[in-house]
Amino acid sequence: MPSVLMAFITSFRYHALNHFGAIPLSQDLTINPHQISSIIFLQSCQVMPHPLKYSLLLLTVLTTNSLYGNGLDSLQTLLQEERFRANHQKEVELLIEIGQFQADNNDYERALTTFDEALPKAKKIKDWKSYQVILSKKGQALLLSSQFQAAIPVLTELVEEIESKKEGDLAFAYSQLAEAYKGAGVNELAYDYHLQALQLYEEKGDSLDIAGSLYNIGSIFFYQDNDEMALEYFKKVLRICTSVNSERYMFSAYCAIAGVYNRMKKTEESLHYNELANTLGLKLNLTTGLAYVAMNLGANHAELGDFDAALRHYERAQAMLRENNDSWGECGNLRLMGVALMEKGEYEKSLDYLKQSEAMMKKMGSRPRLLEVTRSLAAFHERVGDFEKANSYLKEYAALKDSLANEATLQKMSNSKSRYEILQKEKALALKDAKFITQQRTFLLLGIGVLFVGLWLMYRQNKFKTRNNLILADKNEQIKKQNDDLAKAYAIQKETNEKIKEQYQQLEQSNVELKRFAFIASHDLKEPLRSIGSYANLLQRRYHGKLDENANDFLNYITTSSKRLYTMLNDVLDYSKIKIDKKDRNITDANEAIQIVNDNLKNKIKRKKAKIQIGQLPKITADKLHLVQIFQNLIDNSLKYSEQSVPSIEINSREKNGFHEFSVKDNGIGIELEYQNKIFEMFKRLHGREKFEGNGIGLAICKKIVQEYGGDIWVESATGKGSTFYFTLPA
Repeated sequence: MPSVLMAFITSFRYHALNHFGAIPLSQDLTINPHQISSIIFLQSCQVMPHPLKYSLLLLTVLTTNSLYGNGLDSLQTLLQEERFRANHQKEVELLIEIGQFQADNNDYERALTTFDEALPKAKKIKDWKSYQVILSKKGQALLLSSQFQAAIPVLTELVEEIESKKEGDLAFAYSQLAEAYKGAGVNELAYDYHLQALQLYEEKGDSLDIAGSLYNIGSIFFYQDNDEMALEYFKKVLRICTSVNSERYMFSAYCAIAGVYNRMKKTEESLHYNELANTLGLKLNLTTGLAYVAMNLGANHAELGDFDAALRHYERAQAMLRENNDSWGECGNLRLMGVALMEKGEYEKSLDYLKQSEAMMKKMGSRPRLLEVTRSLAAFHERVGDFEKANSYLKEYAALKDSLANEATLQKMSNSKSRYEILQKEKALALKDAKFITQQRTFLLLGIGVLFVGLWLMYRQNKFKTRNNLILADKNEQIKKQNDDLAKAYAIQKETNEKIKEQYQQLEQSNVELKRFAFIASHDLKEPLRSIGSYANLLQRRYHGKLDENANDFLNYITTSSKRLYTMLNDVLDYSKIKIDKKDRNITDANEAIQIVNDNLKNKIKRKKAKIQIGQLPKITADKLHLVQIFQNLIDNSLKYSEQSVPSIEINSREKNGFHEFSVKDNGIGIELEYQNKIFEMFKRLHGREKFEGNGIGLAICKKIVQEYGGDIWVESATGKGSTFYFTLPA
């Protein structure tokens, strides 16, 4: 086939599928850099007579699939030639081309296989530039196929490679990794990496890259139901895109703003921006983007109560989304169709669409999307009177909502924003200082020049002496003014530091008051709780055999719950009492602490037939009781959460960066990635009490003790593969 026609067809596929900057509230589709010649040819086609142009377009549609197969076969045939197999550098480059070709044609699974074949080859020949390219393209393929969890380790390795080699597009790598975390619902990390990308883009001064980062940050707030913050960021994007006249990015901003306004019940404003997006999308022929406009228009009509019109828009959007293989948009649109059918009373069809949407979202592993359909399914079952299922979905929704926007996540996002703002201020001050130094040097050189001119003029003509002195005085005045400006900047910085110090002191006072409250609350609650338990026991003894079975069960439930609550109050009291005093720090042999723990847990160890291996442990400066508490909680957890016939526990230590790093490794049930940070919070349990006993405070106590000593604690684990808990204490 002639190369010109091949170039035209390849370019048409780009034009039809990817021809705009960012899809609203969905995956971004960008231009393929390998198709520059194709785009040049497409631009030349704009001047063709209309009949010829449309004939070529029709031919393209009819032959695209066969061309994909022929083009791929040609590349794979080249790969088998001796000149490529003998030259490993060329072999890696050709594998990259093949993988990109497959990804451009939405064949993501084969593309991932190709990239996996290329990675070890590039590493073997130490072609780190190609290695980074392969990691980036593999990460993009995983993102486009909605495999967010799988994309995280790949893109993390890419970031580490660029940071270690100090070359490559770090901003783009940060942005890709942030999108993977956003898709997986880990919002605090997505926000942090997007801020780091934004900072780098701001240093480069590229307006469209800055707009893209702001857009992605706005979408994080959108999926947290923080409509005000999302709207603020999307309007920033619109202002930037309007100033540089980027119509494709303006289209994305219009769609995003329309979606937020619709959720805020501001239907008139939403319709206005949807109309702007529709007009611009038709002008630019943004096929995939118009599918999202149709979804937004359907949502507008649903809000107005016209569900028939809403369904017509949704069906039009569904056809376009399936044609473009957009599973992200498709699962969201299925949910909207299910809600509209529910409002019409067509419950059977409604449930079918909602279940399809739920299945797709679970397959993708996207918690932000799953949050939406869980809320809709809860509303559906409440509507049809199945309150048990409605309650189940509401609990699932609450858990998902908490995982996406809990207090810890919001605090981490706030901390990331504070770090970003501080860095911006520091850069502004550094820039001002550099500018001031440059001005000082300029004025100094100018002053010296003026002085020489003055001396020469004094030699030649005494009458110019006064004038030269005035010029010199003027320059000195300017230098003095610059010095005054620098002093003011220093005063502002000093005031900022004082405010930070004051806020820290307030936080310290707040922590002291919180500990005092926890002690008083738990102590004062014990007495009435003890009375409840005592009277319940008295009723059991006095009326034994005189009450029916239900009454006996109720009394058993009261006594059991009283004991459990009493234990929880004791745990809270113990937690609030943890305070490390320097005078209590003695030289403690960690082996002695382990021996005490073994004595305390010997019955459980014997019952479970557990094997405990202890490496060479050091002597450290710490209170022995605290060390016993840490090891006992960790070993007890390893015994508790083991489903193996013979639990195995390994305890080791090493010295690292001025700290002793201890590890407790087991062969238990493991912990999923998304819960590994939560387990150190008070009363956070991943399993019901009917399966595993405990109040969920042991790891919180470990964390508090370690942090009081200035150390850290964390876990590395995978489901079904055991866990390794690490903690550090000063050497």
